[in-house]
Amino acid sequence: MFSPKYHGTTFDVIYGTTEAQLRDNNRYHLVTSLDRFDLISDDWKEKTMTFYPSDIDGNSFKKSKTWLSVYTKSNGTIYLDARPNPSDKLCEALTPILNIPNPEIRFLALPCILPSFNFSDQRGTMMLHKCIMEQSSQILTSFHAQLENVNTRNISGAFVDLYSCAYRMRYNDNSAHDSANTTQKFSLDIKRYMIKIWCEAVLRAGQSLTSNDQTNDPLYYIIIIASAVDTISTASEGLNLNLSSLLAASQNLKQTQQPNDVKPVLAAVAQLLREVENALDQGYLADPPFDKANLISILNMVIIALSGFIVGIYQYDLDRIAERVVEYTRAIVNQANAEDARKLMNSERQTFLTELLRFLDGGRYDNTFQYVYCVWDLEAGQ
Repeated sequence: MFSPKYHGTTFDVIYGTTEAQLRDNNRYHLVTSLDRFDLISDDWKEKTMTFYPSDIDGNSFKKSKTWLSVYTKSNGTIYLDARPNPSDKLCEALTPILNIPNPEIRFLALPCILPSFNFSDQRGTMMLHKCIMEQSSQILTSFHAQLENVNTRNISGAFVDLYSCAYRMRYNDNSAHDSANTTQKFSLDIKRYMIKIWCEAVLRAGQSLTSNDQTNDPLYYIIIIASAVDTISTASEGLNLNLSSLLAASQNLKQTQQPNDVKPVLAAVAQLLREVENALDQGYLADPPFDKANLISILNMVIIALSGFIVGIYQYDLDRIAERVVEYTRAIVNQANAEDARKLMNSERQTFLTELLRFLDGGRYDNTFQYVYCVWDLEAGQ
């Protein structure tokens, strides 16, 4: 296989069968994946050739500052020039490996979900994938997500897959062609949706805090509410929301720890909830979702998984939930019977939530326990 580090990367190269041919400046796009790389014409209309790891003689690489040559079993020696970029990354991307190194980055949605948009060529798919990676990285960074295997771009293949699936349910072909703009808008909607969920959780906690149930511990709900408000503040970046009253009321509640002091918090949260719901609804009216019911289902999975990323749950659990969401989304876009995939996704959701509870159960009075409380009742595949 080829290195996962460069999986989904596009190199712009000059191709030739001799070193002299490089002077002809025949430009191509070289697109990498785990099990092959494709050489695609400069206009993205034609796939010229495909190479597999078994084709490549890893000991035959020769390179200069910008070009390299390598012997292939199917086409003999080929020459690739990466100018004006150095050839080092291209050489590393095309060198077959026997084992997947850490950190492993897999993109399950790239070959089966994103191509379901009606792009005229592969360039559209790759541009959308790049935009989704950038937006996914920004979301994880904004919430200080803990990645098990730290990489320089702060990218998680699992979160990119989840984002890709939700994006597929949100947009139709025409909207997806404007990938840079729509992914930026969608990231804001993901944050609005998270704020919506957290506001609803704060209102539930407020009801428990002010109830006459003697079994409820006020301190537990005060910590949930205050920590949830802090997360709402983080999620609000870029949304032009005025949170001054909410933050002041939450700070006062933390200081006094008096249940009655939650009332200004709940009033501000109720107002904020109306604002974000209205913003989401207006966006859906202006650009109707491809599949709204399944969009909400998959957004719930995105938020559940994001909670896992934030608290640093095990990568295996995140990979599994992403796999199930990709399988379900693929069934939807292929208009196949999605019932089995829906059941598996729901089962994985419950398994993930149970693991999230187990992961945080020792700190029910810690600020991080909000990430169980707020997402526990979210459903998927309704």
